[in-house]
Amino acid sequence: MLRWLNKYHKLAARASYRRPDIYTSSWERCTTGGRVGLLSTGSSVTRFASWTRELQTAVKSSCIDVEEVIDASLDIAAGALNVTWANRDNSVFPFVWLRDSCLCEQCHSAPVGARKVTLDKIELDVYPREVKIKGGGGVLELTWQDGHVSIFNTDWLRNRKFDTKAAKNRLASSEYHEQDKQLWGSEMSNKMVKYDFKQVLSDDETFYTYLMSMESLGAAVVVNTPREGGHVEKIGSRVAHMHQTHYGEVSKILGKTNPSNNSYTTGPLELHTDLTYKCYAPGVILMHCIQQCKGDGGDSYIADGFNAATKIRQTDPRAFHLLTTIDVGFRDVGAEGKCGKFDLYYKAPTISTDKKGNLSEIRFSQFARDTIPDMSLSATQDLYDALMLFNKTLYAPDMLVTYKMNEGDILCVDNRRVLHGRKGYMPTPENARYLEGIFYQWDEARSRARVLRQEHGF
Repeated sequence: MLRWLNKYHKLAARASYRRPDIYTSSWERCTTGGRVGLLSTGSSVTRFASWTRELQTAVKSSCIDVEEVIDASLDIAAGALNVTWANRDNSVFPFVWLRDSCLCEQCHSAPVGARKVTLDKIELDVYPREVKIKGGGGVLELTWQDGHVSIFNTDWLRNRKFDTKAAKNRLASSEYHEQDKQLWGSEMSNKMVKYDFKQVLSDDETFYTYLMSMESLGAAVVVNTPREGGHVEKIGSRVAHMHQTHYGEVSKILGKTNPSNNSYTTGPLELHTDLTYKCYAPGVILMHCIQQCKGDGGDSYIADGFNAATKIRQTDPRAFHLLTTIDVGFRDVGAEGKCGKFDLYYKAPTISTDKKGNLSEIRFSQFARDTIPDMSLSATQDLYDALMLFNKTLYAPDMLVTYKMNEGDILCVDNRRVLHGRKGYMPTPENARYLEGIFYQWDEARSRARVLRQEHGF
């Protein structure tokens, strides 16, 4: 047991710069409970097991994989620190970056995890006059020209190597990289991923799995939710907070006599993404079915916009080019509740890609698309041709998913990828359809997932 503790003490000491809260308390409890209490009380065995699990989590969540430094030298001409690791690999770290990244109290605020040093205080040609290896190869100490001292944990440096291989590994890791997208079509009708409402709220592993499946698939259903209002917000709060729009935090989706939005009608609702007229459209939509109309109608439609975009990219590159380069205007004008009158407008391509060409967002809404012509006659004809192709692809039998929500279901979709719609229905006082909907943003969801990974080592 003592050998185990000594082994993890070496690892966990290096972890402490990232998780000092867990490391300090867990190590103290392990050593006290393990070396003293364990000898005197049998019940301490259980506590020791619990405390050691905490310590293992602290080490694991810090991404520790011991790699000691056996040599370090200064290359003043190149403006870089050369490091040789125990496995004989070499790394190079620019002086200016090292000085900018100093973690001392004068340069870095540990409580907020942010720099305090300002760029105007750093010289571009700065260099250290001395480097020392300390802590058995686990720490590098740099003394700069002005006498300032920077101390770097070598595991911290290892996670920030500048070489191409390390950069690829960082991008591929779940810490920095979004989940790979799994494209799907109509087969999703019988394979919809489902999660229990109580489990999502109470069990961190279930909640983490839900967040990850939303990243990869962009659609899921939370089942067994109480059939009354005020519950869908609990998932939004579990993430962090809900995204408020001009319609409020919670949208009450039911047929209205004088609707201010197409969602508040009872007719068919074409496939679309929500709030296309906003610069930063909400990331995820949650729609809680509290009352479902009986008989025909009221079914939800969803389609994977990324799958449709991929198909068009492969079969009609010209149409894909038009959909990714021509800005389309979207507008929402009206009045609603506390917001009062509004006039929202934004222009963006139907399909957006990142700088590497990866699909990043879909903006598509027939009813919210504006009528102002901002292109030539020929470009207008070409754009309509491409839009119709995109629409046709979405509604193809191998693409469209039809899912009639049961009362107590929460349909969750990635609003920047998955389009949703509705089959029209005939309401009566005894046969209404009532949903409550919220949004939350991907920034908060990914933040929550990282925290759960750090806390539990998922």
